[in-house]
Amino acid sequence: MNSRAPNVRTIALIIPSLRKRLPLVGAYYQQNKKERGHKRNANETIKVAVFLGSGGHTAEMLTLVSSLDPDRYRQRVYYVSDGDQLSANKARQLETRLVSARTGQIQQTTSATESAHFQVKELPRARRVHQSFATTPLSAARSFLVCLDHVVTRPLSATWHRRSTRSTSTNATSSYTQKDDVFADLLLLNGPGTCVPLVLAVYVRKFFGLHAPHIMYIESFARVQSLSLSAKLLKGLVDTFVVQWPEASKDAECRGWLREARQTNPHIRRAEDGKLILNGTPALMRAELCNVQPRRTILQLVGMLPHYVEPRTATPQRPLTIGPTGLSRLQEHYNSVLAPDLLYMTYDAGLETATEEERAAEAHKAATKGVREWDTTSPYTQNRPNRPPRGNRQPQPLSKPISSTDPLRDLVRLEKVVITAFHKAAIGNKNALVPLVAQFRAITGVSPLGSLSDPAMLVGGRGGGGPPDLTRGHIEVVKARVGAASFKLRPGMPVGVKATLPGPLGLDFLDVLVTFVLPRLRGFQGFLLPPSSQPPASPAAMSGVVSLGMGPDAMALFPQTEVNWDQYPLRGLGFQIDCITNQRGKHATERARTLLSGLGLPFVRRAAL
Repeated sequence: MNSRAPNVRTIALIIPSLRKRLPLVGAYYQQNKKERGHKRNANETIKVAVFLGSGGHTAEMLTLVSSLDPDRYRQRVYYVSDGDQLSANKARQLETRLVSARTGQIQQTTSATESAHFQVKELPRARRVHQSFATTPLSAARSFLVCLDHVVTRPLSATWHRRSTRSTSTNATSSYTQKDDVFADLLLLNGPGTCVPLVLAVYVRKFFGLHAPHIMYIESFARVQSLSLSAKLLKGLVDTFVVQWPEASKDAECRGWLREARQTNPHIRRAEDGKLILNGTPALMRAELCNVQPRRTILQLVGMLPHYVEPRTATPQRPLTIGPTGLSRLQEHYNSVLAPDLLYMTYDAGLETATEEERAAEAHKAATKGVREWDTTSPYTQNRPNRPPRGNRQPQPLSKPISSTDPLRDLVRLEKVVITAFHKAAIGNKNALVPLVAQFRAITGVSPLGSLSDPAMLVGGRGGGGPPDLTRGHIEVVKARVGAASFKLRPGMPVGVKATLPGPLGLDFLDVLVTFVLPRLRGFQGFLLPPSSQPPASPAAMSGVVSLGMGPDAMALFPQTEVNWDQYPLRGLGFQIDCITNQRGKHATERARTLLSGLGLPFVRRAAL
């Protein structure tokens, strides 16, 4: 048998203890029949029971407990699994910091301090990792019996003993033993499986009509798209069930993310000298040094309880957007120098000689050139799709005439910059794109779609509502449109990364490219101009888009990646830079290339190399 299997002798010792204490339930129920309808006072303290799992579960629960009001949630009981001394020590360290912050002196956790403010109790595990399923029922039964002893029999025994000695003792009891008859007012859980017997023991209290806590289950942050087994078992049993990701459960309430949440402590104020003070003493706890309260997150779930009182010092959330910290060098250069020169260099008098009627007729002719229509008089052609155009060439973009009233309307300007890179290894392993996304985020300064770092980039209304704000620049994963069997490529597979930068951010990127990257690129003499044999009516010459190709060595020369280049698993890939302007039609790409040349990008002819 497994050495970690539950000891049958231990279970046999627990059962007689329960048989001696369970008869007290009936007597307690008769004496407290009139007290079950008691409404909680706003100034009354609340007894909290917290189950600490291990690892990430403990970190999330301690973050939640650290945000509670230490004056009101004064009685705290931590339940840990047997042998998990790390979680128990973490709870003691948190309580030590709370006491130190309240008194202003460094405190050491002692047995007296633990009994006065909090307690740490151990529960046997319902099932250990890699434990055999044959012995799991025995360990689960042992865990349930011990939980039943902690939840039902021990509080009742302490109450019965206190009431029997109340007439003979005139001294007041300690602040912690005044509510030993109540197991807890609030029970916080977030897994793992040992919390299931704890909830079942609470239902035993409800069965006998005893005071039962408000059970709140907060799913772990690691569960993004599905619920854990403990959450599936307890979803219909707990009073409040909350997830931290909306994709985890559609019918559950989502209150945000623990990694974002930092709630303002109502007992912290800022002194005149700028220091934070907690109840008149210097605040030593770093977790409480926050003076901005974000939106209601999972740390404020206690507000869903009937005994929650909103602090008067709570401030509403205000969206914080980081704007530009200085003037853009290329933007100022464009406004003061390039704009007047481009207005003169790109002026075409022939575009304004035609009248309005002639322009409309020319535009209609160009729009309908090559278009074939069905015979509308025939009943057989109704509801048919449009006929394909004549020829095998795409329609050319129309040239807009220069306005005589607003000459700056059609002046050459940069609309956006699109940076694209593809990675062949992403076909077999999509995680290979993670270093590439990190590099793009470093050199562009924008966030990926769905990133938690920027609420404006959240997809599907997560955390803020509404579609993402694409005007601020973003990074997205490029997926294949068609499949290729020879490359084992299917439609929809991630193959690359694309970053879109609007005009101001695009100018900043080109500024870094011209100042730091191109001068240090070995063997670089300039971007090649198209050959003279290129037709002026080709799509490339009329699109107004200038494409620049960069080799794998260019990524390491950006200052944002050069400082920690050794930390990227992916050393470097070539990428393409598409500079999209507002020009369309004849000589559009030539005017766009003139703008980039004025911004500092070097262009050379093929014959000069």
